[in-house]
This record gives sequence, C-alpha cells and structure tokens, in this order.
Amino acid sequence: MTLALVGAAATTASADGQGREPQPTPGQFSTKGWDFSGSKMTPKELAAFRKAQGYKGDGTDNGRKDEAWLKSLRKKMGTGEFAAAKGSATAVAGGPDMSPVDPDPYALTTGSGYAYIGWMAQRQQVTNSACGKATVQEMSITVPGASSASLTQAQVASYLGETTSSATNATEELNALGHFVGQPNFGRSFYESSWLSDPPTSTEKATFWSRLKTDMSSYKTPVVTGVIEVKDGPRLVGHPNLTRIEHWVIAGGWNDNNSTVHYADSWTGYGYPIPTKSWISKTTFLYAAGGWVYQW
Repeated sequence: MTLALVGAAATTASADGQGREPQPTPGQFSTKGWDFSGSKMTPKELAAFRKAQGYKGDGTDNGRKDEAWLKSLRKKMGTGEFAAAKGSATAVAGGPDMSPVDPDPYALTTGSGYAYIGWMAQRQQVTNSACGKATVQEMSITVPGASSASLTQAQVASYLGETTSSATNATEELNALGHFVGQPNFGRSFYESSWLSDPPTSTEKATFWSRLKTDMSSYKTPVVTGVIEVKDGPRLVGHPNLTRIEHWVIAGGWNDNNSTVHYADSWTGYGYPIPTKSWISKTTFLYAAGGWVYQW
C-alpha cells in the first residue's frame, strides 16, 4: 500500500503490522493535576498559578521580572502597597477590592456549553512532512509563558536531528513539545502521551474530552493530536480522500451544544481547500485520531 505521508509521523513496523506507534507503557508518565499534599503548592501548581496570573519572569534577571509579577498580583488582589489605607473613604472592612483590574489577555472565549482559545496560533507547515514541527511551533506561540513566539520549524527539526522534510513520530513530537513548550512554561516537560484505540472506546473519548477542557481552563494550552486518515474514512475539514494520511494538529476548543471540537491545521497552501482553523464533529475528529496518540 502506498502511504501518503502529509506532515506525517514517521512510523516503524509494530506488532500489529500496520506501522502504528505502540501504546505508551502504563506508568511511563506521571499523573497530571492538582496535588495539594501539603500546605504549599508543588512546583507544577505554582507554575500553573503564575501562568494564570500572567507571570512572565524566569528567575534569570536578578528577580526583576519576579518582582514585577508579584507587584501586578498585589495590585489585582488589593494587597501590599495597593491596599486601601485604614480610615480612608474607600476602605471597607471585609469589602471587595474596587480598584481597576486589567483584563486577562489569555482569558478563554467562553459561553454556555463551549470554550475556545481565541489566540490559538496557526502556521503553515514549510514542507509536506513538517506538520509535527509546525504544531510544536504553534504550541510555543500559543501557550502563555516564556516559550518563544519566534520559534521556527527549522529549529524544531534541528533539535530533533532532522530536517523539515523529515516526518515526526510520536516520541519525537513529545520530546520537542516538552523541550520548547513544557520546560520554559512549566519548568518541566509537562506533556504526556495517551493512546486512542481504533476506533476509540467510549471511555477514551470521554477522557480526551475531559483532558482537553482541563488543559484549556487550567493551563491555557491546546492538546496536540495525531490523526490517521484512510481512503473513504473520517477526515479533517478540506483534506483529500487519499489512501493514507498521517498528520498532527492542535485542538483548542470544545462545544457541548453541538459536540464539536476546534482545531488549527498547518496543512494549508498545498492546493487543497483546508481552512487554517475549523470546528468539526467530535465523533469525526476522534475517529480520525483513533489508532494514534494525543499529547496533553
């Protein structure tokens, strides 16, 4: 069978003979989430909290960014030098802080039953095989924090010891994502791989949906998703009906009202009517993703 590798993940023969990435070993990745085992936040929780408050420092500038962040937080909370003086007309015991609060530039666009990352980046992949590099670039631009907004696909390829004409498998995608996005923004690799059966089970679909919502609301990050499209099977918006396509995209929106998912697609400008961003049926999206991994 001829493979049409579009921004594809390079595959190797596996036990099932279909060249798919094996399911990650259980326990290979640590559990994400909030873990208040003591009275203080864990480093991961602190990093997430700082990101939610718009923290931009990284501890490498003699604390200047740290202090600027703390000052902005004190201003938001009306504490420290921004607390109302005792006896002033604005001081009300137990009352709310009435000082102006700057709007959160990374607030999700939300409504009844839906949310999406309005600032989610999309970048055209520079070759037919560069979608894995393009999704890392898109994530670096999208996720708030110290990750580079000027990261290039060539830089991602160089880190992996490849060129932009090389396809990206699941292990390489996870390593690049951790290096360029996880480490600068969360202080650790952060992202984990999870397998979707072909077709996905009801439990796997529910878990994906829950993780997408959590990553967006708690960490302001999309989910990187691998898709495998076969002839006459489920496919992403605008994709041609070829024998086989393996592709990476980033998902950054959900809607429970009509069961759709919002994603950015780097495979634009190659002669097919593929939008930069689309809403698509959750069922279609997850069936196309079945048989591969997503990274959250």
